[in-house]
Amino acid sequence: MTKHFITLSTTEPNNYVGLLKMRQGDINTQTIQATITANGQLFNFDHLAVFFNAVLPNGNVIRDKVTEVDYINSKLNYVVANSFLQEVAQVTAWFSFENGDKIIDSTKNFQYSVIGGWKECIPQGNYIYELSEIQREIEEIIGNKDFSSLINKIDLLKTDFDYLDDTKASKQDLASAITSQDDKIANIVNGTPKGVYASLDALKSAFPNGTAGIYVTSDNGHWYYWNNGWIDGGIYQSTAIQDDSLSYKKLKAGGRKGCIGANKLVIDFKNKK
Repeated sequence: MTKHFITLSTTEPNNYVGLLKMRQGDINTQTIQATITANGQLFNFDHLAVFFNAVLPNGNVIRDKVTEVDYINSKLNYVVANSFLQEVAQVTAWFSFENGDKIIDSTKNFQYSVIGGWKECIPQGNYIYELSEIQREIEEIIGNKDFSSLINKIDLLKTDFDYLDDTKASKQDLASAITSQDDKIANIVNGTPKGVYASLDALKSAFPNGTAGIYVTSDNGHWYYWNNGWIDGGIYQSTAIQDDSLSYKKLKAGGRKGCIGANKLVIDFKNKK
């Protein structure tokens, strides 16, 4: 087995690791042993998951989890998977330090060269990592008998579906409310009454299921419009009060002081009015 000893930094702009050459087809024989530093000191990545990442010249990104980690001495030992040797070319790579789905930090890029071997036409892509990662997660779940992570993912999916259902329902309610207001406006947008009826009961008898437009009732002078029922819009087009047009009963109680009405004289001795 070939071991490549390198030092990588999360802060220095370049990582000079020398000439790293790995032969295509040498399965599980190439090992990268890396010491991680930051600002010239050992980098502390305690309890973080570590991944080896590379991007091929065709743009495909490959990832694999590093399982041999020495947190105390900030060292990594990674056996290069076959998917990282799938193309004869110079490949850009880096290590990332992650907490769940969040990347906390990563080393600066470095390069390694893949030289031709006996194996050719390895399919391009990241399928090797994806299958191996799924297998690893299943083995961890079975080995630990801990299904909490799987249950959490299912709960998250359920939450997403519930949110989508609620959002859809809210949009439907909003659309219904807008339609209702549009109908209401359409019913009263023309201020000219379409008819006059003796009373509200007469109007309801004429249009029990409603109709567009506004209608006036002569018994109280109010106008009505339909919105899931006949709605009272108030007095229709009030006019100015003419001289000598009000009866005693139409006056407000406070305005009757000093007036004679209904065979009764009202005198305000307090205010001398």
